[in-house]
Amino acid sequence: MTPLLVRVHAQGLSWPLVYWLVIVVLGAAFELDNFRSAMGVIRAVRRGEPGERSMRTSSGGLLAVNVLVTLLLVLAGLIGAVLVAGSLTNGLDLQYSSLAAEVAVVAFALAFPTAPALTAVLLWRWRRRTLHELQRERQRQPKKRPTLPAMTTVIAVTNHSTVVTDAEVQRALPDFQTQLNRDFEPAWGRGAHLAGLVAKSQQPAPGCWQIVLLDDADQAGALGYHDVTPDGRPLAKVFVKTTKDAGESWTVVFTHELLEMLADPYINSTTFIDNGSDGGFLIPVEVGDPVEGEQYGYTVGQTLCTDFVLPSWFRQGTKGPWDHVGHLEQPLYVLPGGYVSIADVTLPNGWQQVFGDLAKGGTPRPGGPIVDPD
Repeated sequence: MTPLLVRVHAQGLSWPLVYWLVIVVLGAAFELDNFRSAMGVIRAVRRGEPGERSMRTSSGGLLAVNVLVTLLLVLAGLIGAVLVAGSLTNGLDLQYSSLAAEVAVVAFALAFPTAPALTAVLLWRWRRRTLHELQRERQRQPKKRPTLPAMTTVIAVTNHSTVVTDAEVQRALPDFQTQLNRDFEPAWGRGAHLAGLVAKSQQPAPGCWQIVLLDDADQAGALGYHDVTPDGRPLAKVFVKTTKDAGESWTVVFTHELLEMLADPYINSTTFIDNGSDGGFLIPVEVGDPVEGEQYGYTVGQTLCTDFVLPSWFRQGTKGPWDHVGHLEQPLYVLPGGYVSIADVTLPNGWQQVFGDLAKGGTPRPGGPIVDPD
């Protein structure tokens, strides 16, 4: 008896077999790639790489693709089964043709959709389990409280001086901002945004701090100072004509008051210096006074700016640097021309100013505050 495949080939069954083999190879290749994609999504979710929305999309997409492929392969299998059954009916005895056709149809109908159907079932179960676990995990986690964004201090500048133009102030403002951002804020943790010039006829925006440039000092001997307005807003004044008459730079005075206003905006911060069993001294947090003077300043862009002391200056026994530029030799030290206010807590004298010696500078007494050198 001639073997079945030879007999079938002789009766013209070769092209249905080729169709069937092509469908099998393509289906197997697709399912292998699909299975690798599914496992990749599973491993990624287990590693915590995608978020929940990404996991839903990926797994849902794979499920949809598997359902579609299952339907297509069932249809392809039925078409192939009909073709093979027809060839078998033409090439075999009639007593076997009905049984052969039925076997072929069942074989094709079961073989093709098995792999995608199993993959779809596994993905569906995994998806349900993963979403359930995510929901339980979300319920176990404490609810995050909403956080308020960090508040930015905004400082408006108003020029009422007749000896410096608005254009000069505008040119200097970017350099003032650079000093704040680059030098002062990293050292003191306090920054601000200079909002620019406000027209003389206008008021600053509500909540803004303010620096006002004026001609003449309203306090004897003052080139500038910072204060608090009756409604509680920090305010600094720079007396430009008085400053120029004294041979000083208005930009140094401006940055001096700007930095001191940021370091102690409400003029109520002090540092206690322990003086042993005899008591101690209070020193206000004034960052520009100990290094006051344009001879100690430095250039930012095209603008001369003030030097300022660092937090380490207010503590005895600390290692330097104690000021930004590096002029100071030790903490609690006043440069020639600079000064500091002190208050002995054991005496009723109140605040007193101690000035640095113009020849060699002030030095701290061992274990005590800054005093004039003898």
